[in-house]
Amino acid sequence: MIKRPHVMQDSIQDCGVACIEMICKFYNINIDRRYIQEETGYGMIGISLKAMEKFFSKVDANPEIVNISKINRLNKENREMINNSLPAIVFLEEEEIINHFVVIWHIGKKRILVSDPTHTKKEWINNKHFEKRAISYLFVEKPKNIFLNRSPKKVRFYGKFIKRNLKIFSLVMFFSIIVSLLSTYLSFNLGKNINILEKNIPLQEKTFLIQSISIGFIVLALVQVVVSYFKNILVIKGTFAFETQLFKKYINKMLTIHPKYFQLNSSGEFVSRISDILQVSNDVMNFFISVLLNFCMYVFSIITLFYFSKVMAIYLVVISAVVILFFAYIYPKIYHFGYTISKSNTDFQKKLITFIDGLEEFRALNADKYFSEKVLDKINKFITNNKKLQFFGTNSNVFLSLFNTVGTVILIAIGSLLVLKNSINLGNLTVLISLSGIVVSSLNQFGSFQAQYESMQVASHRLESILINMENENVCGEIILDKKIESIRCKRVSIKKGDTLLLDTVNCEIYRGKNLSIRGENGSGKSTLIKSLVRLDDDYRGQILINNIDIKKINLDCLRSKLVFVEPNPKFLEGTIRDNLLLGHKVPNSIFNKLIRDFEINKILDDLPLGINFPGEAAIKCLSSGQKQKLALFRGILKRPDILLVDEGFSNMDKEYLDRILPKFDSWGIKLIVIDHSNRVTKDIDYITMENYDIKNSWM
Repeated sequence: MIKRPHVMQDSIQDCGVACIEMICKFYNINIDRRYIQEETGYGMIGISLKAMEKFFSKVDANPEIVNISKINRLNKENREMINNSLPAIVFLEEEEIINHFVVIWHIGKKRILVSDPTHTKKEWINNKHFEKRAISYLFVEKPKNIFLNRSPKKVRFYGKFIKRNLKIFSLVMFFSIIVSLLSTYLSFNLGKNINILEKNIPLQEKTFLIQSISIGFIVLALVQVVVSYFKNILVIKGTFAFETQLFKKYINKMLTIHPKYFQLNSSGEFVSRISDILQVSNDVMNFFISVLLNFCMYVFSIITLFYFSKVMAIYLVVISAVVILFFAYIYPKIYHFGYTISKSNTDFQKKLITFIDGLEEFRALNADKYFSEKVLDKINKFITNNKKLQFFGTNSNVFLSLFNTVGTVILIAIGSLLVLKNSINLGNLTVLISLSGIVVSSLNQFGSFQAQYESMQVASHRLESILINMENENVCGEIILDKKIESIRCKRVSIKKGDTLLLDTVNCEIYRGKNLSIRGENGSGKSTLIKSLVRLDDDYRGQILINNIDIKKINLDCLRSKLVFVEPNPKFLEGTIRDNLLLGHKVPNSIFNKLIRDFEINKILDDLPLGINFPGEAAIKCLSSGQKQKLALFRGILKRPDILLVDEGFSNMDKEYLDRILPKFDSWGIKLIVIDHSNRVTKDIDYITMENYDIKNSWM
C-alpha cells in the first residue's frame, strides 16, 4: 500500500511549508519544517509557488509548474499518466491574501484525493469543485540533494498529561466499567421480576420475591448513582487539571517564544488559542469517558444478549454494522463542516480583536462602517456554516430516528416470535428490549463523537503548533557582562526581512561609548537593527559584538538589563501607575522619587487624582501622546541600564523638555541609542547612517 502522509500547517502562512514536508515524507525524507522555512524565504505571507520551485530545484527534484484545465474531462490514459507523476503541489485560488496550497495524491474519474494542510486528514473531493479552484500544479521527483541538518520534533501532546494523571484515568476507567456492568445487570434484574410473575408459586412467596428483588434493584440503582457521581467528580478534576496545565504552558510559551512569531502572526491568532485550550480540556476528558462508557455498555450488552438469544445478538450486530456504515458516509461531511466552523470562528475572533484594538483610529478616519462590515462578514460566514451543520445534523437525526424506530419494531417482532415459539419468556424479552436500547443508544453516541473528535483534533493541533512546534528564544548564553558596555560592533552582519535585503555583510563599529543617533530612510532597517541588539529580532547572519563578545553568547537576562528597548506606546496592565512603571523591579524610594523629579514625571502625576497610585490602564487612556512617551522612557530609565534604545520615542516631546532632561541621562550613567527622524537629539552625539545595505559611522 502506498504511504501518503498528511501534515497539518502550524499557522495560516505555512501551508506551503507543510506541503513540501508532505512531499519529502512521501519519499521517506524526514525534514525539519524550520529548515524548509529558512530555505524558502518564509515570511508574513508564507511562500510563493516560485519559491517552492526554487527549493525543489536546489535539491535536484526537477520541479515543473504546469496548468491542467478541465481535469474532470481527462480520459483514462491521461489520468494514469498524471497519477504516475503524483504527488503534486497545487496552488488554489482563495479569498485570502496569503497563498494556499494542497497536495494531490490520486486523480479518480469523479474525485481527487487531496491533503489540505488546514484539515486533519486526506479527503476525496469532487473533480469539478477542485477544478474551479486549482490554478497551477507543481510536479516534482524525489529530492536527491537535500541537506538533513535537523530531525523533526516528535509531538507528545497528551502523553505527559495522561502519565501525570494516570491515577485519575485509572479510577475513571474503573468506575465506568462498574457503571456499565450495573446498567446491564439492572436490565437483567427487571426481566427477573417479570419471570416471577409468570411462575406458578403462592402469591405471598411471589410478593416477597418481587419485594426482595425490587429492594435489590433500588440498592443497585443507588450504587450506580453514587459511582456515577464519583466518576463525574474525577472527570471534573481531570478536566481542570488539564486546563490548568495547558494555560500554564500557554503563558510560559508566550513569555519564551521566539520574537519572530509575533511578527508573523497577529495577536488575534494567539488569543484565539484560548478557546482551543477550553475546548481541548473539556473534550479530552468527556470524549475519553463517553467513548469508554458507551463502549463498555455496548460490549456487556451484546455479551448478555448472546446469553439470552443468539438470534437477537446477531441481529443487533448486523444493525450496528449498518449504523457504522451510515456514519462512515456522513462522517466526511460532518468533519468538513466542523473544520469550516472552527476556521471561520478563528477568523472572526482575529478580526474582532483587530477591530477593537483600532476602534478609535477607525472612527477618527470615519472608517468604522467599513471595518464593521468586514467583521460582520466574518460573523455571517461563521453563522452560515454553523447553520448548515445544524440542518445537516437535523436531517441525519431524522434518518437515525426512523432507522431506530424501524429497527425497534423489527426487534420486538423477532422477540415476539421467539416468545410464541417458547424459545424465550416475557422476562427475557423485556431484558432483550432493554439491552437493545442500550446498544442502539451507544451506537448513536459513537456517531455524535465523530464531530467532537475532529474538533478536538483541530484544536489540539492548533495548540501544538504554538506549544510544541514554535521554537523558543535561544537562552543558552552564559556570559555575564560585569563591565559597562563600551563598544558595539557588527562583524559580517547581513539582515533580511522576507525577500528584502536590509544589510549585506556589514563590518562596522556602531557604538563607542557616546550617545548615538541612527539615521536612514524609512525601510532601511533601523528598527530591525535596534531590536537585534537586544535579540528581539535575531534572524541575522554574522555576529553583533558587545565589548568583543557575541551577543548570542551573553546571558539573555543580563543583555536585556544592560540594554533596554523602549517602545513609544507603552502597554499598561492592571494595577497602579507605580506598579506599571516598576514592573516588579525593586527601586529604593529615595532613588525612585529623585528620578521622578529629575525627569519631570511628577508634573504628569500631579494632574491625576491619585497621582502615582492612579490606575495604570485608565491613565494610558487619558494621557497625551507626549505624556505616554515620557512614561515609556521613564520605565526604561528605572531599570538603570547602560544604554537605552529609543525607537521614535521622542517624536511627541517638546524640544525644551528634551534639552532639560538629556544631561540627566549622563548624571545617572545612562547612554542613548535613538532613532529620531525629527533630529531633536543633536548635542554631543555620534550618528550612523544606514543606506545601500551598509552602515556608515560619523567618526571613521
